[in-house]
Amino acid sequence: DDKILIAAVDCTGHGVPGAFMSIIGNNALNAAVREEGLTTPSLILDSLNRGVSSTLRHQSAETQQESAGIKDGMDIALVCIDYKNKQIQYSGAYNPLYIIRDGKLLETKGDKFPIGLALDDGLRLFTNHTFDLVEGDMLYIFSDGYPDQFGGPMGKKFKYDNFRSLLFEISDLSPRKQLKSVQQRFESWKGDLVQLDDVLLIGMKL
Repeated sequence: DDKILIAAVDCTGHGVPGAFMSIIGNNALNAAVREEGLTTPSLILDSLNRGVSSTLRHQSAETQQESAGIKDGMDIALVCIDYKNKQIQYSGAYNPLYIIRDGKLLETKGDKFPIGLALDDGLRLFTNHTFDLVEGDMLYIFSDGYPDQFGGPMGKKFKYDNFRSLLFEISDLSPRKQLKSVQQRFESWKGDLVQLDDVLLIGMKL
C-alpha cells in the first residue's frame, strides 16, 4: 500500500545466543507485518517485543534458567515511509532516527528499553513518531557499532557527536559517495585497532 518499512536491528549476545536472537527477531518482525498486517512502527515493535519476550520466557522455562538471568535482547530503529500520505513514521528501542533537512540535523530518540527484556515487569509500549515527508530529506538509522569504535590518536571512542557531524557533512553527497566517505573515515579512525562490533548504517534519500 505505498509503504516501505526499513529496520536497523542490533541483537545483543555473541555466537550462538546472538544468532538465536537474530532468528527470533527476524521471524517476529515478519509475523507482525505479514501475518498481523501491521505497518505502524510502534505497533510492530510492541508485537516484536511480545514475540521475543514470549520465546525467551519459553526458552528459560525449558532450560530451567531464571528469567532474570536472560540478558539477550535487541535494539532497533524502525521507519515506515508512507508515500501515499507523504509521511515518515518511526519508533525505536534505544536506537534513534536522524533526519537531515534544510541544513539541520533533527534527532528523534527511541524509547529507553530494549526488545525482549520485558519478562518480569510487564510489556511497555513503544512510542510512535510521525513527520511530514519532505522531498530531499536524508534519513539515517543505525546500530551503535560506528560511534563506539575505538581509534584516533588517543585510542578513544568515535562518539555520537563526531558521528552526527560526519553524517551532516556528507548528507548532500550521493548515497554511493556517502557510503565511500563513511567507510574511509571508519577505517582511518580504527587504524590498527580491532573492530569491536558489527557496524550497521542505513541511509535513505527521499
